[in-house]
Order: sequence, then C-alpha cells, then structure tokens
Amino acid sequence: MSMGFKDILAADVSNVFTNSDEFGEPLSYQPKNGAARSVNGVVDHEGGYQDQSFGESNIEVLDVFVSRDDTTGIDDPQLGDRIARADGRWFAFSGQKLETDESSWTLRFTRDIPTKHGGLPTR
Repeated sequence: MSMGFKDILAADVSNVFTNSDEFGEPLSYQPKNGAARSVNGVVDHEGGYQDQSFGESNIEVLDVFVSRDDTTGIDDPQLGDRIARADGRWFAFSGQKLETDESSWTLRFTRDIPTKHGGLPTR
C-alpha cells in the first residue's frame, strides 16, 4: 500500500527533522502523571529569556519542535509535563503550542530563574 502525503510528512518529521543525526537532539520528556521517556526534538533557545515583573525573576524559554506521536514524540502535552536537555535542567510545559499541523508541533517549555539573591539583584 502506498503512503499518502500526510504519512510521508509524518515520516519526514521523525526520520529527518527530529532525528538526532540530522537536526534534532535527544530529550527527556516526563508527562505530569507518567514516567520519563526519551524523545527527539529540535530545540530553539535563541533569546531564551523573558523578564518577569519587578525584576525578581526571569523565565528561560525552550521552544521544542517534536512529532505528534506517543512513542517518538509528544502526542498530548499537558500543564505539568516537563522536558530536559542533556544538561539535566527541567523545563515545564507552558501550555503554548506555537505551530501545529497533523504530524508535528512546536511547544513552549519554561523555567523560572531567580535574579535576586539576598535582596540584591544578581545581574
């Protein structure tokens, strides 16, 4: 049986774009109520910080392109889900789906970074 366009696109996401030998990198993904597992994704960390009010914290941002697959990607992200790169720092799913199609999406994950230490800014 021949593959349709949607099947070809889904295969390209897994086999090319998120493949760690091409553009992707291995990530640890942990659903809110589940065990951590390995997924591949393309991480955008450019301009990866957003200021919070009163200068007391920053938010580090990771935008992650993954397949919409329950084995090799993330099929149903929920608030409370987490993701980590190889450095082991965990980021929480923000609830934002930046780009979506039937086979992939870009999800925003964030983590708080305090900028005050003992009442003085650390910048």
